[in-house]
Amino acid sequence: LSSRRRNSTLARLILDPRSKKQRKLSAAFDAWMSIIIVLNIAIMFMRLEYQGQQAGAKLGLLVAEQDPTKELFFRYAKHVFCILFIVDLALQMWVLGALYFY
Repeated sequence: LSSRRRNSTLARLILDPRSKKQRKLSAAFDAWMSIIIVLNIAIMFMRLEYQGQQAGAKLGLLVAEQDPTKELFFRYAKHVFCILFIVDLALQMWVLGALYFY
Protein backbone atom coordinates (compact mmCIF):
# COMPACT_ATOMS: atom_id res chain seq x y z
CA LEU A 1 0.00 0.00 0.00
CA SER A 2 2.78 2.40 0.83
CA SER A 3 4.55 1.68 -2.47
CA ARG A 4 1.31 2.51 -4.33
CA ARG A 5 1.11 5.83 -2.53
CA ARG A 6 4.74 6.51 -3.31
CA ASN A 7 4.17 5.63 -6.97
CA SER A 8 1.09 7.86 -7.25
CA THR A 9 2.98 10.75 -5.64
CA LEU A 10 5.87 10.16 -8.01
CA ALA A 11 3.48 10.03 -10.97
CA ARG A 12 1.92 13.34 -9.89
CA LEU A 13 5.35 14.92 -9.65
CA ILE A 14 6.33 13.63 -13.07
CA LEU A 15 3.09 14.88 -14.63
CA ASP A 16 3.21 18.25 -12.86
CA PRO A 17 6.63 18.85 -11.29
CA ARG A 18 5.77 22.40 -10.21
CA SER A 19 5.53 23.15 -6.53
CA LYS A 20 2.20 23.96 -4.90
CA LYS A 21 3.20 27.64 -4.76
CA GLN A 22 4.04 27.65 -8.46
CA ARG A 23 0.71 26.04 -9.39
CA LYS A 24 -1.21 28.54 -7.23
CA LEU A 25 0.60 31.54 -8.67
CA SER A 26 0.16 30.21 -12.18
CA ALA A 27 -3.58 29.83 -11.62
CA ALA A 28 -3.78 33.41 -10.32
CA PHE A 29 -1.84 34.71 -13.34
CA ASP A 30 -4.10 32.77 -15.68
CA ALA A 31 -7.25 34.19 -14.05
CA TRP A 32 -6.04 37.79 -14.26
CA MET A 33 -4.76 37.37 -17.78
CA SER A 34 -8.10 35.94 -18.85
CA ILE A 35 -9.80 39.12 -17.67
CA ILE A 36 -7.18 41.27 -19.40
CA ILE A 37 -7.56 39.30 -22.64
CA VAL A 38 -11.34 39.79 -22.59
CA LEU A 39 -10.87 43.54 -22.00
CA ASN A 40 -8.36 43.67 -24.84
CA ILE A 41 -10.83 41.93 -27.16
CA ALA A 42 -13.58 44.39 -26.20
CA ILE A 43 -11.33 47.37 -26.91
CA MET A 44 -10.22 45.85 -30.22
CA PHE A 45 -13.89 45.51 -31.22
CA MET A 46 -14.53 49.16 -30.27
CA ARG A 47 -11.50 50.23 -32.28
CA LEU A 48 -12.65 48.22 -35.28
CA GLU A 49 -16.12 49.81 -35.06
CA TYR A 50 -14.56 53.27 -34.85
CA GLN A 51 -12.31 52.58 -37.86
CA GLY A 52 -15.33 51.29 -39.79
CA GLN A 53 -17.19 54.52 -39.06
CA GLN A 54 -14.19 56.53 -40.22
CA ALA A 55 -13.95 54.50 -43.43
CA GLY A 56 -17.69 54.97 -44.03
CA ALA A 57 -17.31 58.71 -43.53
CA LYS A 58 -14.45 58.83 -46.05
CA LEU A 59 -16.63 57.01 -48.58
CA GLY A 60 -19.53 59.38 -47.89
CA LEU A 61 -21.75 56.61 -46.57
CA LEU A 62 -21.86 57.78 -42.96
CA VAL A 63 -21.64 61.03 -41.11
CA ALA A 64 -18.91 60.60 -38.52
CA GLU A 65 -16.54 63.09 -37.02
CA GLN A 66 -12.95 62.28 -36.27
CA ASP A 67 -12.26 62.30 -32.56
CA PRO A 68 -8.57 62.60 -31.67
CA THR A 69 -9.23 61.54 -28.06
CA LYS A 70 -10.59 58.17 -29.25
CA GLU A 71 -7.58 57.64 -31.48
CA LEU A 72 -5.28 58.51 -28.59
CA PHE A 73 -7.20 56.17 -26.26
CA PHE A 74 -6.88 53.25 -28.69
CA ARG A 75 -3.18 53.92 -29.21
CA TYR A 76 -2.45 54.00 -25.47
CA ALA A 77 -4.68 50.98 -24.80
CA LYS A 78 -2.71 48.99 -27.36
CA HIS A 79 0.55 49.88 -25.61
CA VAL A 80 -0.83 49.17 -22.12
CA PHE A 81 -2.08 45.73 -23.14
CA CYS A 82 1.22 44.94 -24.82
CA ILE A 83 3.08 45.87 -21.62
CA LEU A 84 0.67 43.78 -19.53
CA PHE A 85 1.21 40.75 -21.77
CA ILE A 86 4.99 41.16 -21.55
CA VAL A 87 4.81 41.47 -17.75
CA ASP A 88 2.67 38.32 -17.59
CA LEU A 89 5.16 36.45 -19.75
CA ALA A 90 8.08 37.63 -17.61
CA LEU A 91 6.34 36.73 -14.33
CA GLN A 92 5.38 33.27 -15.55
CA MET A 93 8.92 32.63 -16.76
CA TRP A 94 10.25 33.83 -13.40
CA VAL A 95 7.85 31.70 -11.36
CA LEU A 96 7.99 28.57 -13.50
CA GLY A 97 11.60 28.83 -14.57
CA ALA A 98 12.63 26.26 -17.15
CA LEU A 99 9.29 24.46 -16.72
CA TYR A 100 7.63 27.29 -18.67
CA PHE A 101 9.09 25.88 -21.86
CA TYR A 102 7.87 22.31 -21.29
